Amino acid sequence: MVTAPCTSNCVPVNYPAPVVSGGTLVGCQPPPGSCLPVGLHLVTCRATNICGEVVDCEFQVRVIQ
Repeated sequence: MVTAPCTSNCVPVNYPAPVVSGGTLVGCQPPPGSCLPVGLHLVTCRATNICGEVVDCEFQVRVIQ
């Protein structure tokens, strides 16, 4: 949970990159540092391995005011 300032439409949200074992993190959407408005947001991160398999993980970020 992150709190946005009263006078702001959004707040930059930073989160640690997920740990990937046996593969490579491709990226996350929205990326860390994105300015998110008040509400509940789903972050999806994607990783691949040497065989080309793709795996996603998701978590929620709640921005309150």
